[in-house]
Amino acid sequence: MQDIELLHEKTYNAKIPEMRKSANIIRELVNSAICAVVSYSSTYSESGTDIHSIKFISYLKARGLVIIGAATQKLHLWNTSLNCFSKALQYLRFAEFPTSHPDVLRTARYMDTAKLYPLQLVSKDSPFKVILKHAASL
Repeated sequence: MQDIELLHEKTYNAKIPEMRKSANIIRELVNSAICAVVSYSSTYSESGTDIHSIKFISYLKARGLVIIGAATQKLHLWNTSLNCFSKALQYLRFAEFPTSHPDVLRTARYMDTAKLYPLQLVSKDSPFKVILKHAASL
């Protein structure tokens, strides 16, 4: 499986250079953790080619990516978290987990929380309208 490429995203235009610097540091830390999880290989098992151990390592990588994805959601790094979750699903499918398995369901639920849903245009007096809190400052 290919490693996740996350550093090629555009950084947000922060007004204060320190904010941009701290955002880049956070991204680098997250990407380092992701690379550590994805590139982990088992030196613990006696036979590295045993299919059971390979599936178990895939499961561990998936769990690590789910944890990192949940943490990056808290930091509002939505693209990074979605990449982690989709890679975790790939690892779980490789380990032949059924779609009803709790880890697969949890990963799918995390993905659904980060998904952007399309907005519909409604009339001004509709109860389904979206009101921006600070619209005047835009």
